[in-house]
Amino acid sequence: MASDRINFFDYLSEEKLFFPIEAVEDFLLSLKVKPFVILSGGSGTGKTKLAQAYGRFISKPGQEYKTAEFSVTLNKSDKNRGFTLSRDEFFNNLPFDGRKANGEYKVEIGNVKSTGEIDLTPRFWFRDSDELADEITRLKTEGKEKEVLRMFIPQGKTSGSNYRIVPVGSNWTESRFIIGYRNVLNGKYSSTESLDLIVQANRNPGEPFLLILDEMNLSHVERYFSDILSSMESGEAICIDNGSDDSIPDQVRISDNLMIVGTVNVDETTYTFSPKVLDRANVIEFSSVPASSYLSGNGPNGTPAGNVEYLQDCMNGVAIRRMKGPDIIKAIRSSGNGQVADTIADDLEKLQECMESMGLPIGLRTIDEIMRFMYAAWNYTGHGDFHQYKRFFDSQVKQKILPKIHGGQEIADGLKSMQSICIDGGYDRSASRIERMVKTLEKQRYVSFN
Repeated sequence: MASDRINFFDYLSEEKLFFPIEAVEDFLLSLKVKPFVILSGGSGTGKTKLAQAYGRFISKPGQEYKTAEFSVTLNKSDKNRGFTLSRDEFFNNLPFDGRKANGEYKVEIGNVKSTGEIDLTPRFWFRDSDELADEITRLKTEGKEKEVLRMFIPQGKTSGSNYRIVPVGSNWTESRFIIGYRNVLNGKYSSTESLDLIVQANRNPGEPFLLILDEMNLSHVERYFSDILSSMESGEAICIDNGSDDSIPDQVRISDNLMIVGTVNVDETTYTFSPKVLDRANVIEFSSVPASSYLSGNGPNGTPAGNVEYLQDCMNGVAIRRMKGPDIIKAIRSSGNGQVADTIADDLEKLQECMESMGLPIGLRTIDEIMRFMYAAWNYTGHGDFHQYKRFFDSQVKQKILPKIHGGQEIADGLKSMQSICIDGGYDRSASRIERMVKTLEKQRYVSFN
């Protein structure tokens, strides 16, 4: 039941789109661990093209089934006609987070209203299959206590165009430009392309969707994007005053299957991002492809570092988004990567101290999100010996920490200390980027990441 569809890297090559392998990996890993990514760089560096290509990729008919394996205990399963499955393994393999159905519900029976609670425990039943029961009996006769149950989980088909490119206007001063507004004259709701996609994602939880906000910083992001950020962090719904318009729901959520990518050009016509926005996104910086590579029709050389099928499926492993840093460090350490875990924790604390000295503290949210990225990268590279951790931690320093930096001469010492930490740790791309920032600070007396 495996798909013979080309992977995303091959798809980019077919489309004659050239990006460094690491940039594509960082983009896909970032979407997996946080549904909000900012692509920054000069005009024409391919930011929008990469996001658009991924939108087209997820809009094409994809793999209809995903194979999940569960280690099940045979015991009395041939008589009980079923198995209890591992809760985490089952929900992590769904195309959406089924655990969100857990919780308290209002109920009514007859004339009595009350409340009740749903707690989903996955059970697999095979009541109508004597053949399966006979096979389990045979396995037990051979002395087996456990066996592998392979389940083919439907992943759903795409609804067509599962992405939208929405150009941000310089006049976007409030949330109605994203979620629309009710026309008080006729009672109808004036929707937007972005709201239409959000509603589509809510109605199709088994499919991935991508909203691309092009030139996101042409207006103050906090003014038009605050409702989205709040819903993304809290999980709470955005209420919509739809009046009498039944075609629009009275509330929507930023569901796990909706990814948001903002593209950013940095020049005199744009606004800088506030710490509130930067704290909630991975910022990936793009540079130009060398002219010789482009003109020869050859993209940057490189081979993906791990499991591409896992990487390109942005809905595979969304439960990572709710993991905490201490649990991730514990998991990495217990797998035989103790030294790697200790190095990541130590270097992260050193960088945190440098940021603190510059008056730019790193909060627990940022630490958790860095560790989620590292956990996804560990999964991507095989969930074993994490010898490639430097390459991925380097990306997180550049994507989650450096974008927060701004200031004058008062941050010079802290910036240089951070550069030394990156050089000593082998985080070459971050060290190079900080070097540029140090030179800018010395020349202009002020520096920011953008």
